[in-house]
Amino acid sequence: MCTVVYVPLDSGFFVSSNRDETPLRPTEQPQWHDFDGHRALYARDRQAGGSWVGMRKDKTVVVLLNGAFEKHKHQPPYRMSRGLLVHRLLHSDNPFEEMSQTDLNGVEPFTLVLIAAGNVRAHVWDGQKLFAKDYRVDQPAMWSSATLYDTDTRQIRQQAFDNWYVLLMQQTNPAAALGGGAALRPQCAAPSDSELPTIAPLLPSAAAGRPEYPYPTFLKKLFDGYTDPTNGFLMRRPRVETCSVTEILMAPAPVYIYRDLLTGQSFFYD
Repeated sequence: MCTVVYVPLDSGFFVSSNRDETPLRPTEQPQWHDFDGHRALYARDRQAGGSWVGMRKDKTVVVLLNGAFEKHKHQPPYRMSRGLLVHRLLHSDNPFEEMSQTDLNGVEPFTLVLIAAGNVRAHVWDGQKLFAKDYRVDQPAMWSSATLYDTDTRQIRQQAFDNWYVLLMQQTNPAAALGGGAALRPQCAAPSDSELPTIAPLLPSAAAGRPEYPYPTFLKKLFDGYTDPTNGFLMRRPRVETCSVTEILMAPAPVYIYRDLLTGQSFFYD
């Protein structure tokens, strides 16, 4: 919800989403949802009913971050939860058109990254106007939430991401470093579409300092590149911390992994 990474691949792309939230906020594990003729996979926030990241098997991915360009003043009540936009777009025939036609009055500022039909576009709603920016599908990108990270911190995070990507590209086979499912896959059996995800108990979060990321994926190298416990990619503040990391690999078949850093559980789908 607060850090999003996009990495292009020869056969597709990789997206990750770090959810920085109060650990007291209840969350439902990811499940497949069928609505309006579209099947989408996403976790749900039990408090507001929305989500922050989800995918369809046609390579459509929607990721939400709180805030627009700068930190805003929280002024509830709001007409609709921002997270419901994730559901709406994933169950739409044309997510880009749906986004442009949605009435956002009374919705709290957000940044929403939409990947669909071979396009990558970031939509930014500042509470008054909707802005859209297209990104090259063959170039990496990263977004950090303006509600948690000021301009200077976002620049530091961007530099850490850029450094990591340069090192990734220097590898003999960078696509292999991103996995093909294998490097991302936890030690558990993949469930069928109709089954609830298999749970793989892993290490719990540390009691102090930043949350731990004990998973053997290439993302760990990125997270270890900026370890500030307050502003790093894995952060922990008095009331907010990185509660989960979602990894989506489209290369070309979809792989979806939801890693709960609070319980140490991992949910795998392909």
